[in-house]
Amino acid sequence: MRKLVLAAALGLTAIGHVPAAAATVHVEWRGLAGGTDLWHYFGMGDQLVDVPTVLKFSFRTDIPGTYASDGSTYAGVNGYGPQYPPEGTLNASPGNAVITINGISKTIDGLYWSYFNKVRETPWMNLEAYAEDFGASGSYSYGGSAYLLARFPAAGHSVALDETMWLAGFCCGRLAGHFQWADYDAATDTGTSFDIGFGDGILLVHPGVPEPQSWALLIAGFGFIGLAQRAARRRKIAAAGANVSTQVLEGR
Repeated sequence: MRKLVLAAALGLTAIGHVPAAAATVHVEWRGLAGGTDLWHYFGMGDQLVDVPTVLKFSFRTDIPGTYASDGSTYAGVNGYGPQYPPEGTLNASPGNAVITINGISKTIDGLYWSYFNKVRETPWMNLEAYAEDFGASGSYSYGGSAYLLARFPAAGHSVALDETMWLAGFCCGRLAGHFQWADYDAATDTGTSFDIGFGDGILLVHPGVPEPQSWALLIAGFGFIGLAQRAARRRKIAAAGANVSTQVLEGR
């Protein structure tokens, strides 16, 4: 009996140690965007008007010291990377962003700063995602940021960062954002510069594939619980059989 209780406890413990949020969460916007692309990075001229665009953020929720939540009104990850001044938390930036237009992608690694949060302000839920880079070396300098703000009815939603969501159209809320980038090499007089903004579209939020360790813990946990349940059923059947035998012997 003690072994079975221990097995069940181990199973629950294994599940309980899986992070409350998936180790990786993706926040993705799809829609039509517009702006300026002065160096023709995306190969579509100076001006971009209603071009199909995908902006995808990826955030880690398992970096120590970056996650905070009260479980009901807010949750978020926030951290600074190695580009941030020494007073920041170095090498702890949880997110990055990739924009894709015309089959061409540009990545912001979030090496300066990044965050992802959800805040409940009844009747609304606010979702923000951000990633920023900044750096310089010799005659070369670069920097950029990606930002997404979504405001939608809070009913039916939690503040869990890995809550799977598919939101299309924002007639009752708000969706806005930008992707900006500029770099320049004074030695060669070359660089890249674009500023792209967007609004209503489709917002997708979904967890990444669980880490192998998480899968192992989940499988082990469910296995232990299943073992305990099967043993409990066997005990019930055995007890019922013993009761019937007693009744027969007593002539009932």
